Amino acid sequence: MKKMGTEVTIQNLGPEKIGNYNCTHFVINTVTKNKSLNYETRKDIWTTKDLGTGNVYYVGHYLYYPKGSQIAGKLTQAGADGIVVRWQVLDPSTKKPNVCNLVRYQPGPVPASDFSAPSGYTAFRH
Repeated sequence: MKKMGTEVTIQNLGPEKIGNYNCTHFVINTVTKNKSLNYETRKDIWTTKDLGTGNVYYVGHYLYYPKGSQIAGKLTQAGADGIVVRWQVLDPSTKKPNVCNLVRYQPGPVPASDFSAPSGYTAFRH
Protein backbone atom coordinates (compact mmCIF):
# COMPACT_ATOMS: atom_id res chain seq x y z
CA MET A 1 0.00 0.00 0.00
CA LYS A 2 2.86 2.38 0.79
CA LYS A 3 4.34 1.79 -2.69
CA MET A 4 1.00 2.91 -4.19
CA GLY A 5 1.01 6.03 -2.02
CA THR A 6 -1.84 4.76 0.15
CA GLU A 7 -2.11 5.45 3.86
CA VAL A 8 -4.80 3.94 6.10
CA THR A 9 -5.70 5.29 9.54
CA ILE A 10 -8.26 3.99 12.04
CA GLN A 11 -10.07 6.34 14.39
CA ASN A 12 -12.05 5.20 17.44
CA LEU A 13 -15.09 7.48 17.88
CA GLY A 14 -16.24 5.74 21.07
CA PRO A 15 -19.21 3.71 22.28
CA GLU A 16 -22.65 3.76 20.66
CA LYS A 17 -25.74 1.58 20.95
CA ILE A 18 -26.86 -0.04 17.67
CA GLY A 19 -30.13 -1.91 18.22
CA ASN A 20 -29.55 -4.13 21.25
CA TYR A 21 -25.77 -4.22 20.79
CA ASN A 22 -23.15 -2.28 22.72
CA CYS A 23 -20.86 -1.09 19.93
CA THR A 24 -17.79 0.99 19.28
CA HIS A 25 -17.79 3.31 16.26
CA PHE A 26 -14.63 3.27 14.12
CA VAL A 27 -13.67 5.23 11.01
CA ILE A 28 -11.35 3.78 8.38
CA ASN A 29 -9.74 6.63 6.42
CA THR A 30 -7.84 5.73 3.26
CA VAL A 31 -5.80 8.37 1.46
CA THR A 32 -4.09 7.63 -1.86
CA LYS A 33 -1.76 10.18 -3.43
CA ASN A 34 0.52 9.26 -6.32
CA LYS A 35 1.18 10.29 -9.92
CA SER A 36 -2.12 8.96 -11.27
CA LEU A 37 -4.45 8.90 -8.24
CA ASN A 38 -5.45 11.42 -5.62
CA TYR A 39 -8.45 10.46 -3.51
CA GLU A 40 -9.69 9.85 0.01
CA THR A 41 -12.32 7.42 1.26
CA ARG A 42 -14.05 7.02 4.60
CA LYS A 43 -15.76 3.90 5.88
CA ASP A 44 -17.59 3.89 9.21
CA ILE A 45 -18.03 0.61 11.05
CA TRP A 46 -19.62 -0.27 14.37
CA THR A 47 -18.37 -3.43 16.06
CA THR A 48 -19.67 -5.27 19.10
CA LYS A 49 -18.10 -7.83 21.39
CA ASP A 50 -21.61 -8.87 22.53
CA LEU A 51 -21.51 -11.56 19.81
CA GLY A 52 -17.86 -12.56 20.26
CA THR A 53 -15.16 -12.04 17.67
CA GLY A 54 -14.98 -12.85 13.98
CA ASN A 55 -12.44 -13.69 11.30
CA VAL A 56 -13.65 -11.07 8.81
CA TYR A 57 -14.62 -7.40 8.89
CA TYR A 58 -17.45 -6.72 6.42
CA VAL A 59 -17.27 -3.04 5.51
CA GLY A 60 -19.11 -2.57 2.22
CA HIS A 61 -20.61 -4.16 -0.86
CA TYR A 62 -18.34 -7.10 -1.64
CA LEU A 63 -15.68 -5.53 0.57
CA TYR A 64 -14.19 -7.25 3.57
CA TYR A 65 -10.91 -7.39 5.46
CA PRO A 66 -9.92 -10.92 6.55
CA LYS A 67 -7.84 -11.52 9.69
CA GLY A 68 -4.18 -11.28 8.74
CA SER A 69 -4.67 -8.45 6.25
CA GLN A 70 -2.95 -5.14 6.97
CA ILE A 71 -6.18 -3.20 7.55
CA ALA A 72 -7.65 -5.95 9.75
CA GLY A 73 -4.47 -5.75 11.83
CA LYS A 74 -4.90 -2.00 12.23
CA LEU A 75 -8.55 -2.48 13.21
CA THR A 76 -7.60 -5.07 15.83
CA GLN A 77 -4.89 -2.76 17.22
CA ALA A 78 -7.51 0.01 17.51
CA GLY A 79 -9.79 -2.33 19.50
CA ALA A 80 -12.22 -3.28 16.73
CA ASP A 81 -11.98 -7.02 17.29
CA GLY A 82 -15.70 -7.73 17.54
CA ILE A 83 -18.42 -8.42 14.98
CA VAL A 84 -19.41 -5.65 12.54
CA VAL A 85 -23.09 -4.81 13.14
CA ARG A 86 -23.24 -1.72 10.94
CA TRP A 87 -21.14 -0.21 8.17
CA GLN A 88 -21.57 2.99 6.23
CA VAL A 89 -19.84 4.17 3.05
CA LEU A 90 -20.53 7.36 1.10
CA ASP A 91 -21.65 6.63 -2.47
CA PRO A 92 -19.28 8.61 -4.71
CA SER A 93 -21.90 9.34 -7.38
CA THR A 94 -24.95 10.25 -5.27
CA LYS A 95 -22.98 11.58 -2.26
CA LYS A 96 -25.45 9.73 -0.03
CA PRO A 97 -24.46 7.10 2.52
CA ASN A 98 -24.93 3.40 1.89
CA VAL A 99 -25.72 1.80 5.26
CA CYS A 100 -25.89 -1.89 6.08
CA ASN A 101 -27.10 -3.27 9.41
CA LEU A 102 -26.83 -6.74 10.88
CA VAL A 103 -30.41 -8.01 10.92
CA ARG A 104 -29.96 -11.52 12.27
CA TYR A 105 -27.34 -13.49 14.13
CA GLN A 106 -27.39 -17.25 14.58
CA PRO A 107 -24.45 -18.82 16.43
CA GLY A 108 -23.22 -22.30 15.59
CA PRO A 109 -21.30 -24.22 12.98
CA VAL A 110 -22.19 -23.85 9.31
CA PRO A 111 -23.01 -27.24 7.73
CA ALA A 112 -20.62 -28.29 4.96
CA SER A 113 -23.69 -28.98 2.81
CA ASP A 114 -24.30 -25.19 2.67
CA PHE A 115 -21.27 -24.89 0.39
CA SER A 116 -20.80 -26.43 -3.02
CA ALA A 117 -18.08 -26.06 -5.65
CA PRO A 118 -19.03 -23.99 -8.71
CA SER A 119 -19.60 -25.77 -12.02
CA GLY A 120 -16.31 -26.97 -13.46
CA TYR A 121 -14.50 -27.07 -10.08
CA THR A 122 -13.82 -29.94 -7.71
CA ALA A 123 -13.91 -29.58 -3.95
CA PHE A 124 -10.62 -30.44 -2.23
CA ARG A 125 -10.97 -32.43 0.98
CA HIS A 126 -8.21 -33.06 3.49
